[in-house]
Amino acid sequence: AEVEIAHETLEKGEYSEAARLYLDINKKVDKDDPLHTLTLYGAAQAEEASGQLTAALSHYDTIKNFAGYESLGFAGAARIHEINGEIAKALEVYELYLGELSDYPATYPERILVDEKIARLKTKKQ
Repeated sequence: AEVEIAHETLEKGEYSEAARLYLDINKKVDKDDPLHTLTLYGAAQAEEASGQLTAALSHYDTIKNFAGYESLGFAGAARIHEINGEIAKALEVYELYLGELSDYPATYPERILVDEKIARLKTKKQ
């Protein structure tokens, strides 16, 4: 029920309140509980939407260390760096992520997406 309230608050555009609700839930659950990472992601999204980019980046950096959630963390962190005009840092994050995907074939959709983002940022950097 608490998670639904946080989701609804986010959908209403009450980003700061949604972030607070997600983080309150997050503090109550064990780090091994999938709800831990999901509520951290919800908080990151709410903080990003409200312009609290430093807080959002911190959460995305944490999320990329959880198995199964790496793509959300890497993509979010790179996006924040790009929003902040930190193109070199965004590239670095995507390249680290690409390294994480090295066991997958080049045709793996996520690798293709990351390769495209790297190519786009390289042209932006020049």
